[in-house]
Amino acid sequence: MARENTQGRLIGAVVLIALGVIFLLREVNVPFFDNWWAIFILIPGLVMLWNAYVAYNRDRSFTTSVTSQGIVGGVLTLLGAAFLFDISLGFLSNLWPLILIAGGVALLLRRSE
Repeated sequence: MARENTQGRLIGAVVLIALGVIFLLREVNVPFFDNWWAIFILIPGLVMLWNAYVAYNRDRSFTTSVTSQGIVGGVLTLLGAAFLFDISLGFLSNLWPLILIAGGVALLLRRSE
């Protein structure tokens, strides 16, 4: 019998419950964030920052993985929070798609460790 991935099930359950709560609140006209979709940018950013933190504590050095996850996670967290809370990013407001594209290209071109 295959061992179940309990962490994956837990994350999936939390995401489904959160989505259900968001849609339920909107259906009963409870004020909620208009940009609720930004949560799907914010959460991966926070997860990447956490992974970078854990990897840094494990290795005690800034490896390529720690650095790239930290940078991409920071950018995603900044963008997700800015969209979610309607915060103006100033000059970055028109450049955020290019930042996301550059991050994706950097991840594709990065050599495996």
